[in-house]
Amino acid sequence: MSIPTRTVSGRWIVAGILMVTAVMVSIAAVMLFGRPRGKVAPPPSVAVLPFLDKSVDHDAQPLCNGIAVQLIDSLGGIPGFKVIAQRSAFAVKDLDLRDVGLKLNVRSVLQGSVERFGSRLHVAVDLINAADGFHLSSQVYDREMKDVFALENTIAQAVVDTLDIKLTVPLPKAIPTDAEAFDSYLQGRSWYFKETPEDVRRAIPFFEQAIQKDYAPAYSALADAHIWLARAGSDPREEFSQARAASDKAIQIDPRSLSAYVDRAEARALGDYDWGGAQSDFARALAIDPSSAVALSSHAFLYLAPSGRTQDASEEIKRALDTDPLNPTIVTELGSLYLFDQQNQAAISQLRKALELAPDLAEAHRMLFLAELSAENKQEARSELIRLKDGDPGLNRARELLIDGHNQEAIQVLREGEPAPSEIFSLAMTYFGLGDLKDGFDELDQAYRDRDPMLVFLKVWPGLDPVRRDPGFQAMLAKLHLAP
Repeated sequence: MSIPTRTVSGRWIVAGILMVTAVMVSIAAVMLFGRPRGKVAPPPSVAVLPFLDKSVDHDAQPLCNGIAVQLIDSLGGIPGFKVIAQRSAFAVKDLDLRDVGLKLNVRSVLQGSVERFGSRLHVAVDLINAADGFHLSSQVYDREMKDVFALENTIAQAVVDTLDIKLTVPLPKAIPTDAEAFDSYLQGRSWYFKETPEDVRRAIPFFEQAIQKDYAPAYSALADAHIWLARAGSDPREEFSQARAASDKAIQIDPRSLSAYVDRAEARALGDYDWGGAQSDFARALAIDPSSAVALSSHAFLYLAPSGRTQDASEEIKRALDTDPLNPTIVTELGSLYLFDQQNQAAISQLRKALELAPDLAEAHRMLFLAELSAENKQEARSELIRLKDGDPGLNRARELLIDGHNQEAIQVLREGEPAPSEIFSLAMTYFGLGDLKDGFDELDQAYRDRDPMLVFLKVWPGLDPVRRDPGFQAMLAKLHLAP
């Protein structure tokens, strides 16, 4: 006798399906809503790390860095797409990718390598999800060196396509140039980013070689170098003149050169006190890329702050830090803005963050000294003077005496010294702090004749309340076109 096959009723099948579905929904709910809440997921974003040099002779690092920088510039102007600025992206190159994502608050990381064989390039590129290390795309390109600009355009477009970024306008194309000119430009940038006066001067001949081919980025880089030297203490009149000429030429060749507009704006603000012209150039730069950390920070610190709009400047600097959070210079600028706004404790905290990023950053030590002094933290102010390794010895000695209330002795020390031209503004501010208005105004006049870049901060400089109503002070603000 055959045994009948046992069947399952249809209603039990349906019940089973519903039960499984309920369990799956419950698991999904726990995963989505029951997990500890962390940071909100970052917006569409990428950090482009410096490419690794895998050439046999290890002589292609400037090219590796140059490709990364060109990609940052190309992707940076896309609305709604966060691209980390070079300074911060290069600062995390040795971190685990998940740490990169957390530190820079980005979803994805682009990394690559370059092998150079004479005129041939072998380039490998990986776009990676920062949260879990998943490779979103991996590409290998074999190209001639002369095709590197087209390659950069190809890589940038691949990033946009992979991340499904919607473009309202086409990506800007990298400007082709002679291979030797491009190589000179890259060599110059590698020296420039060492950020010492000697190395920045060493970069200039390389830029001058590159501009013989009318390569617009080289003109802009040359303007960068001259402005950097002016702010570091070289002859401001000469340096700003050179910067204006170079940025004019860069804009003539490439009307969409963001960095050239920023350079010319800085030269107009710091060298000419031409605030209308500076604002016009800043506006053009920010129209090209509203999220550019370079344009935002420069506009905030060198245009908004000098006019007294310190709170507006602070908000704009914070926007710059969104894409360049590990740039110690911008962090220092935010601390300085807090100090200008008489928020001493906020200034101290911010300037200490800057020194965590760059312990030897002289400007951060100088501003921290002023913040501690403004907060009447005498011991901390004295400690900052000791850490200020490149300060003028006589000026620092006078500041020590000022801290201890020995004003007349401090004035005598200042009168006997011969500070460097780059210290004239600081000398004037110290005289004012000591109550010596005559010597203070004499040095202020010299700073004006020298076009000392620090002079533009006169209106907001801390500790000047006793002299702000003096006719001489108001007359100087009028010369700077900063009078109310």
